[in-house]
Amino acid sequence: MGRKTLALGMALLVCSTGSAWAGSNDDALQAKVQRLENLVTQQSHQIQQLQSAAGENWLSEQRAEQVKSLVRDVLADADTRASLLENGLSAGHNGKNFYLASEDGNFLLAVRGYMQLRYIFNSRDGGRNNPATGPAAARAPGVSATTFDNEEGGFELSRAKLTFSGHVIDPRLQYSLGLKTDSNSGEVLLDHAVFCYALTSNVKVWGGQTKAAMLREENIEATHQLAVDRSLVNEMFSTGYVQGIGAIWTATEDLTLQAALHDGSRSGESGDLANTSNPGMSFDSDSTDFAIALRADYKVWGDWEQAKDYSAWSGEEKALFIGAAFNWDNVEHGSTGTTALHDLADDIFTWTVDAQLEVNGFNASIAFVSQHFDVANSNPSAYGGNITNQGLVVQAGQFILPDQFEVFTRYELLLIDDNNATLASTGDIDNINILTFGGNYYFSRHNAKFTLDTVVALNALDTRHIQSPSVSPRSLGLLHDKDGEDPQIAVRAQFQLMF
Repeated sequence: MGRKTLALGMALLVCSTGSAWAGSNDDALQAKVQRLENLVTQQSHQIQQLQSAAGENWLSEQRAEQVKSLVRDVLADADTRASLLENGLSAGHNGKNFYLASEDGNFLLAVRGYMQLRYIFNSRDGGRNNPATGPAAARAPGVSATTFDNEEGGFELSRAKLTFSGHVIDPRLQYSLGLKTDSNSGEVLLDHAVFCYALTSNVKVWGGQTKAAMLREENIEATHQLAVDRSLVNEMFSTGYVQGIGAIWTATEDLTLQAALHDGSRSGESGDLANTSNPGMSFDSDSTDFAIALRADYKVWGDWEQAKDYSAWSGEEKALFIGAAFNWDNVEHGSTGTTALHDLADDIFTWTVDAQLEVNGFNASIAFVSQHFDVANSNPSAYGGNITNQGLVVQAGQFILPDQFEVFTRYELLLIDDNNATLASTGDIDNINILTFGGNYYFSRHNAKFTLDTVVALNALDTRHIQSPSVSPRSLGLLHDKDGEDPQIAVRAQFQLMF
């Protein structure tokens, strides 16, 4: 049937063409028609030979349906492209995100996002010191202020985020705008809003609300971590989102330098470094006069793309990155009130050094951070003197099944300065040791992955012993402890989808 239809179609084509041209007396056209007829005859003979060689089932019903499906897809794609081209646009997916772009390349809009659904089970021995004033969220509904539920478990949509990025007018003028949902209220909030301009091929300047280049762990996206979430050390010392301006200089192929002038640690969040009782991001709500962040990254081996996550994928060369960063918060002077940051310190200095290694499916990283509060001229009567807290994070991972199943472990240590008179009545201030271990199953690398881990706080976790910034371990699946209690354990399971 297919052969007859094909032959009939070719015959009609030749006849109709021949008739149209025969109406003219052009001998050259008649010669072309004759050549076409000869070509059709030759092709028909070849088709007969192929059919004889392949048998009567050479065009089965299944193959015919596949051809029809292909034709429909091609036509649909052609219609879409034709519609977009009429408006001077191109669209599609480049393997990383969906995009719209002008034909001249001067305008680009890329859209990407992700969701993280998490289940957490936490087991501990007791609630926070002085539970009568502790947060109600640390107790089960209906439980009195002096009694706490030792086991808590449940689901949460820990993160949901959309990012719009690209360039306007010129590829050198770039932008990125991110929206996120609050894991408690579900409210849509601004995550970041920043624009960037490439002055030269190796110098960019930026302005807006974004993360200052400080801690390596913070600068690696939440979607590209080994564990379900970042470490408590990171949450304590991170400068978070800030509002300000900055520059990025690719000094050499192997060296990148970054600098930022901003409004202070966490000034791009609802409540900055210590002023959490009066949240706000306007110019008069900051707790610092100014802040400066500096970071240097050096690539010993590998490709810079490898520094965007910790995992060592197949086909990647060995990689080693080392870095160092510094942040200075110059505390606002002249403010009054017990919650103002100037009551805690005049200046806050934070610095870190770190390294990251990837080789043959194995990865390892280490980071040390120190934060110093200069309280000499602020309120020394409430504090025994200057305060210096320090933290250490060491982690490693190994692919058991290349690019599919990965196991990991992480150890973190918080060294808490006990030079604080206001904490004298709470007992000894213990250093905090936390061990995390688990595994990742990658369905499509970070685009779709499942993570299961266990977090063991080896010491009682009382976050009042953690100096500013105020840190809530609840976002990490950890809860407040009483002094001297046994370690608490949190089991966390998370599915992540990126698009």
